[in-house]
Amino acid sequence: MLDYVPGNPALTAGGLYSHRMPSAAVDVLGPDRVTFDANFPGAFGGLGGARAFVDQAPDERGRDKLGLLNSERVLRFPRPAARHP
Repeated sequence: MLDYVPGNPALTAGGLYSHRMPSAAVDVLGPDRVTFDANFPGAFGGLGGARAFVDQAPDERGRDKLGLLNSERVLRFPRPAARHP
């Protein structure tokens, strides 16, 4: 069980009405296992609060993971094809 848990669960940080729980999730699971739940930004006090949560990431790569990359990976979104002129 202890081998399974760190590498497999993902947490969506939405509907919690607090920065404390998602921030703790990032501390415990790491930035690769937490996504931002963009369908309900009001849970963070509106768009400003949602942005503040994502901006708490320690670096640009962490912000990209919380804001998009983790969701793409966990939900297996297809990558868009490269555009050719």
